[in-house]
Amino acid sequence: MSAENKAVFRSYASQDAEAAKRICDALRAAGVEVWFDQSELVGGDVWDQKGRQQTKEGELFVPTGKITNSFSMNPRFSSIACSIICFTVTSFAAESKVSPASEAETTTRLERPTSGSGSVRLTTVAVRQESQTYKVLPQGELKLHFFYPADWRPSDRRPAMLFFHGYSSKTGGSAGVLFTQAEYFAARGLVTATVSYRQPLATGWEPDGTVEDAKSAMRWTRSHARELGVDADKIIAAGGSWGGMLAANLALISGFDASGDDLSISCEPCALVLFNPAVGVAPERKNAKGELIVEKMAPLLLVKKNAPPAIVFYGTGDTLINDGAEFVSKLRALGNRCDYFTAAEQGHGFFNKEPWTTATAFEVDRFLTSLGYLPGPPALNSEPLLTAVK
Repeated sequence: MSAENKAVFRSYASQDAEAAKRICDALRAAGVEVWFDQSELVGGDVWDQKGRQQTKEGELFVPTGKITNSFSMNPRFSSIACSIICFTVTSFAAESKVSPASEAETTTRLERPTSGSGSVRLTTVAVRQESQTYKVLPQGELKLHFFYPADWRPSDRRPAMLFFHGYSSKTGGSAGVLFTQAEYFAARGLVTATVSYRQPLATGWEPDGTVEDAKSAMRWTRSHARELGVDADKIIAAGGSWGGMLAANLALISGFDASGDDLSISCEPCALVLFNPAVGVAPERKNAKGELIVEKMAPLLLVKKNAPPAIVFYGTGDTLINDGAEFVSKLRALGNRCDYFTAAEQGHGFFNKEPWTTATAFEVDRFLTSLGYLPGPPALNSEPLLTAVK
């Protein structure tokens, strides 16, 4: 094969990374040129674009399924697997040009929005992406869209952060709006994920169901921590607007558990990152059954002692700021740590546009560093635009 046309070895589940690397090494030892993300990607690369290009131009696409995970646990089986795959790849490479992988095989990750929320880029460091289904509902699969640091390994025990996007009862929401923050904090060393949750239904809105989904996502992540390279005791919940309410409720609310969840697994996060969270929930909010829900799921009414440390952001022009300020005061009055920042004359959702995206990410970075979840200092610079409210 030419240097431009290598066997492309890029489709593998995160838990199979070690087995994939051993197979890659064996292929190279057999004289096959291999493009493998762990050794080919460098800082500044756009992971998805480069991977697609190599898949298209390579002589052979080599996917691996979860069966490799069983090989990874037994060195003897690993050697057998390497021999079989080496024989297959070298035979095909010598005899034919194999078509690139299908679109379905290569689009198992979240796409960066082309404009608006989520399109800002705070880092040039390459990260890996992968989507996992954590729950299946009648209207479809719900996914966790993971971002992994470039040097990630399944044997790692890294802190993780789940991001919950905002929500409209009419239009729903998109996990892509927090792509920017998930990418940046993965580049800083965390395993991150943006979370999809149920959308508006023709039969009515299910706000209480979104809390169920948030709990399911946290429990799924915690139960799969070992294969994700995550420390199960260090999972942070973050969110904006309605997503901020979901993140806060993971720490504060009881009940709202999905029938299929393992309730022995805690859904409480170790820290909270809240961007203009909807902590009050409008009194007229009703679920699909017509039931009033404000007193059951408003974080403002659920504040407790020993809540996880939190950082909270609001624009001073946001109609939610009064509830937010009261929420912060209640947390502090009970002895909880709650760092609070405001953005002058900014409205709802300000954190998803520059220069505020950088300014809020900078303060979140400092907050997580103070908790020992990141090595300091932040990997970006910011003007002192936000006001710390004591």
